[in-house]
Amino acid sequence: MSGNDPVLVNSRLNIATNGAGQFVMRGSGGYSGNLGPAQRLIIRGIQGLSASITAANGFTNNGTIILDSTGNGFAQLEVTTGTLVNNGTISLNEGGSNQRRTLRASLTNNGNINLNTSNSRIDRGGGNYLNSGIIRLNNAAVTMSGNNLTNAASGFIAGEGSLNLGGLSSFVNDGKLSVKIVLLPLPPPPPSFPGAGTDGFLSVAVFEIEIPGVLRTLTPALFDFRTVVGRTGQLIEDDPAPETIELLCSGLPSVPPGQECVFVDFPDGFGGVGRREVTTEIQSLQLKDRVGAGFSVLAGQPALDFLTQLGAPQLFTPSLGQVEANQLEPDSPFPADSFFNIYAVVQTPFGPLFNEEPLVVVSRGIGGFPPVAFYPHESKQDVAVPFFSLADPFGPPVAFLTAAVHGTRLDELVGVPVDDPAFEQLALGTIIGFALPPTLPLPAPPPSDTVPPTTTKVATPAPNPTGWNNTDVTLTFAATDAAEPGGTPSGVASITVTVNGVSQSCPSGPSCTVVLTAEGASTVEFFATDNAGNAETTQSQVHKIDKTGPTITSAQTPAANAAGWNNTDVTVSFSCEDALSGVESCSAATTLTGEGAGQSVTGTAVDLAGNSASATVGNINIDKTAPECSCQPTTNPSGKNTPKAGDNPKSGQNPDGFYVLNASDGLSGLDGGITFSDTGSSATFGPFEDRTKIKLTQAPGTEPTIKPGAGDTDWKIRIKGDGEAMATDVAGNSTSVSCNVPLPPK
Repeated sequence: MSGNDPVLVNSRLNIATNGAGQFVMRGSGGYSGNLGPAQRLIIRGIQGLSASITAANGFTNNGTIILDSTGNGFAQLEVTTGTLVNNGTISLNEGGSNQRRTLRASLTNNGNINLNTSNSRIDRGGGNYLNSGIIRLNNAAVTMSGNNLTNAASGFIAGEGSLNLGGLSSFVNDGKLSVKIVLLPLPPPPPSFPGAGTDGFLSVAVFEIEIPGVLRTLTPALFDFRTVVGRTGQLIEDDPAPETIELLCSGLPSVPPGQECVFVDFPDGFGGVGRREVTTEIQSLQLKDRVGAGFSVLAGQPALDFLTQLGAPQLFTPSLGQVEANQLEPDSPFPADSFFNIYAVVQTPFGPLFNEEPLVVVSRGIGGFPPVAFYPHESKQDVAVPFFSLADPFGPPVAFLTAAVHGTRLDELVGVPVDDPAFEQLALGTIIGFALPPTLPLPAPPPSDTVPPTTTKVATPAPNPTGWNNTDVTLTFAATDAAEPGGTPSGVASITVTVNGVSQSCPSGPSCTVVLTAEGASTVEFFATDNAGNAETTQSQVHKIDKTGPTITSAQTPAANAAGWNNTDVTVSFSCEDALSGVESCSAATTLTGEGAGQSVTGTAVDLAGNSASATVGNINIDKTAPECSCQPTTNPSGKNTPKAGDNPKSGQNPDGFYVLNASDGLSGLDGGITFSDTGSSATFGPFEDRTKIKLTQAPGTEPTIKPGAGDTDWKIRIKGDGEAMATDVAGNSTSVSCNVPLPPK
């Protein structure tokens, strides 16, 4: 695939994935092949001409697909069979008159899908969609229809805009969501079940509070003449998953838009498919005693105001709950069940208290909302609810709520109005006379944890036997905590690690990872601390890293001559150094005794960390054999051999000596040819080439001379003494031979 943005109109495009380039398609067309990493396909609608591209079979996008328009034409990519697998990027862009951009395909997304238009659709009929990558909405309104959308654990759906899943049969979210989700509208609920609104009513309560080791007391009757509870619109639940509960929270004043309502303990029996339910919130609760005993209970806005005045608004938690109908008869949604997770500030004569764990209270079988009666709260905890002092909010609990009874709309129950003087006495007698639920046991105080945690450290890779590493080292710390027999460990709070005195960044908890990169010796000290404040004895260990190889130098003895040859044995020695871990091994000297050209010796240095370096001495040439040299008698011009001295000197034969000088060397070669010298003087002639023919005359009374010869004789040489021929090779080896001739006849 190549080209300079070619435009295909009403055409079919077949793509080979090994190309690169960009194509623009308009009108009705077809597509086949997989899109490669360097390829881009643009499906573009223009004024009066939409773009609808169909791929008959599923395909894989490893490049870029863009759907956009420059006019009033829509843009659509359809895969009729199979699945569109996206490993690259698909963008549905704004443009033109905001015509729709549509992916009509079953889809598996491992890459990025950018939805940048307010008219985006993903709507393969019966299609399934799996997101393991990123789907990003950029101020987009996206509609999906088909069978199922699964947002996998690695999937992320995020951005600004809305994702309408109303056309899907199901939606499974195992990943991350950061976008507004719109679901199908549910059938309208019966009018008799409570909808969105606010209730205000009178409530009276009595609590039992225990301060361990000090007292267990029943409070006087506490009154609130206007408890305010808000409720959302109702929902007929079709899925008990947390996503459904999130939808119930919209409209509650203390819950920001889009924030999930999390119930700390969702009571058994609540949350079934097909049940009517509304989410509730205590917006205002101010239970105060009327006898000056110093007790009051604040929840909702009064609790937030009180904590804000004390400078601790972060301790506020909204009190959320739910009302759920037990049956679905249209005209009889009650009796119903209700529960609250109550977070309160309790003012006592001993100071203000608050709870970090919710007081989960349940009411069964109520006949209306709010209930026209008082009822005991059935606590879902197995033990009393701990309360903490605002003077030490992070310390241990100082008190426990062990029992509670709460009445609403007691004016209707006792039959007199609130402003009647008899009301308080009647209400007080009613609430006190009601049997409190069984007092819950206090949690057994755990044995004190005085045992410090222990930390193990694993180095990856482990050091070699000499204690060194030659790469970065990853240190993994893991701590465990213990307690006395029968006790409960408090748990590891943190691990502290320093390297050469410098503190390392470790998250809270029982594990930490530190990477050592610096060469040299690093002193690592570490210890763990548990939640009880016990710290283990500091452990210390030195880790040594040497990532730099040693140095190695070489020497050749004896050195080669100027021509690069030796005529004796050659010894190559090595010297090794390492500035950090030190040298572990260095190659010993090697002596080459054999003759030959182009020999080499390699030495290796290894340091204690395992780094190595090598040096090679090459082009070592050894020739220990002298060249061959000869001075062979040969024929004179008459064709006869020169006689030996003293043999028949009066025979009439020519007494001059004729010789052929021969020399050769089979390895380094001759160095300049054959030289010829006079033993009776210092005269030297040559050099001569191999197979040079000379006429040699011995004349003791004359000066040595050399003249060009005649015929097949190359040179005429006259000397005083005997002649000596010598050949020398390039390595410096030489051979000498004598050339003796008789004296001329007398």
